[in-house]
Amino acid sequence: MAAVLAPTRGDDVLDHFRGRSHTPYEALADLTTAAVFHEPALATHRSLAAPDSTAYAYSFARVSPGNQRSGMLAHHMAELPYLFGPITPGDEYDPTYATISDAIQHAWTEFARTGTPRTPAGTPWPPCQHTDHATEGRRPAELP
Repeated sequence: MAAVLAPTRGDDVLDHFRGRSHTPYEALADLTTAAVFHEPALATHRSLAAPDSTAYAYSFARVSPGNQRSGMLAHHMAELPYLFGPITPGDEYDPTYATISDAIQHAWTEFARTGTPRTPAGTPWPPCQHTDHATEGRRPAELP
């Protein structure tokens, strides 16, 4: 897959994902996520984060109780139940899940209201910079 995605740099791609203590499934999931979602999103962020504009991004990596049981990881749109909630502590969800739900709902509401996503404590998210790159290890605003 690395050779298909990066014909001249397949070995570099594999080196990037080696040594992370991942199962083969996790490594393949990371590679697919990077190729299908992260890199295209980053290209969009770079174009939107021009010197005269502001763009924001986040990485949602929380694995739901259902995905934990099935062995799945966080995936594209995994934050939607947290966004549209409510996530309440109970049989499957502990208080951390509710805190994450509150944080993402607050950030999106603040973004719609003011143009800047903020944490529940009022801290603004850092904007994406035009020079941000996935390979530099930068992770967009991370939720608790």
